[in-house]
Amino acid sequence: MHSVGDVIAEKYVLAQHLGTGGMGVVYRATQAGLERDVALKLVRPELASSLGVRERFWHEAIAASRAAHRHVIPIIDYDGTHGAQFLVMPYVPGQRLGALVKATGPWSLDRIRRVVKQLLAALVAAHARMIVHGDVKCDNVLVSREDNQEFVTLIDFGLARLPDHPRTEADGAIVSGTPDYLAPEVIEGCAPTAASDLYSVGVILYELLAGCTPFGGADTPTILARHLDQPVPPLAGVCRDRAIPPSLERLVMRALDKDPRTRISRASVFRDELCAIPTHEKLPAEVVDEPTTLEMARDGLADHATEAIRDAVRIGDVDGIIVAYLEHVRVLIDQHRLQSAIDELENAILRLASDANPPNALWRLQLTLAALYDGTGDRGHARELALAGAAGSLRAGSMAGASRARSLLLRLSRRSTRGG
Repeated sequence: MHSVGDVIAEKYVLAQHLGTGGMGVVYRATQAGLERDVALKLVRPELASSLGVRERFWHEAIAASRAAHRHVIPIIDYDGTHGAQFLVMPYVPGQRLGALVKATGPWSLDRIRRVVKQLLAALVAAHARMIVHGDVKCDNVLVSREDNQEFVTLIDFGLARLPDHPRTEADGAIVSGTPDYLAPEVIEGCAPTAASDLYSVGVILYELLAGCTPFGGADTPTILARHLDQPVPPLAGVCRDRAIPPSLERLVMRALDKDPRTRISRASVFRDELCAIPTHEKLPAEVVDEPTTLEMARDGLADHATEAIRDAVRIGDVDGIIVAYLEHVRVLIDQHRLQSAIDELENAILRLASDANPPNALWRLQLTLAALYDGTGDRGHARELALAGAAGSLRAGSMAGASRARSLLLRLSRRSTRGG
C-alpha cells in the first residue's frame, strides 16, 4: 500500500520549504514530466488523523477550484486517499502583502488602489459562486509581478464557506480567523458572509493607508472587544504625515461598519467605488488642534471629521451622520480629550433624538457614550445609556447592537456586584 510520501515522490520532487502554518506545510516542488515549479501543501503529520483538519483541507481544494479566477490561486492537483492529504498549486514567486508593506514603507494611493482592486476582483468571482473566503488578510494576499505590474493572488481558502458543503462541529472547533481582520458578527459567533469578507478588506485598506490595523496592537481578547465596541480610529488622526481623500476615508468607514446590514455588502460595489475616487480630489486641510463643536462643524470648519458631519447633514445621509459623529469623537479620544468627547456625544444624541424621525442607528452613539461613562466610573449614566442603546438596537433590528448592549450591561452588573 502506497503512503502519501510515495504518491508525492511519484509525481513531484520537493525542492524548498516555503513555510509552515497552523494546518499545513508548504514546499516548492517540481512536477515530474512537466518540469514546472509548483507549491505543494501537505497536512502537518501530527494533524493528519484530525477529521476537522482533513475536512478543512478538502474545503480549501474545492473552494479555490470553484472560484476559478485569475486573482485566485488555482488548485492543479489534490489527493486525499492515503490517510493524509496534499494539494498542489502553481508556484507564485511573490511576497505576502503584509511583509511587502513592512519592507517598503507607505504606499501611494494609486498603488494601494491597484492592489486592493485586484483583491476585490477575486472576491467578486468567489462571492458570485456563493463562496465566502472567511480569512481575508494581508498574509493571504500574494503580490508578484506580471507584465511588469504588481499582480495580486488570493490564497488559503481553508476557512472558506460553500453553500453545499456545510461545516461540521468537529471542523468548527479548530476554525478561527485572524483577530485583527475579524468582522464583529463573526466574533459574536455568526457564520462568515460576503459582508464579513468585505469588512476584512476594509481592514486591509485601512492598514495600507495607516500602516497599522484599526484595532491591533493588543492581546486577542482586547482586539476582539475593540471590533465590537470601539469606533474605528479616523484615518485623518492616524495618518498625520499624509492626507487621505475624504471620499476614500468614507469608503473605508463604510466597509468597517459594525452592522453587516449597513456595511458595503457587494465586492463589485466596493471595487467600483474605490476605482471611482479621483486621484486629483481635493485633500482635507490640516486638522485643527483646538476643541470643536458640532455647530462649528456645520459652519464649515476645515477639520476632516467635522467636515464629514457637515457633508452628511447637507445630503441628509442619516447613517453617514452617525458614522461622522463617531469619527469626530474618536479623534477627541485619541487626543486624550475624554470630557470633550463625552460633551460632543451628549449634544449629538440630544440633537438627533429631538428630530421627528430619529436615526435608527442612534443606539451606536448611546452605547459609545455609555462605554465612555463606564470608563470614567459614572456607572449610573452608563447603565441608563446602555439600556437606551439596547432598546434602540432592538427597534432597529440590529443583532450586533443588541449583543454589544448586553455585553456592556453585563460588565456594569458585575462591577456593581463587586462594588467596583
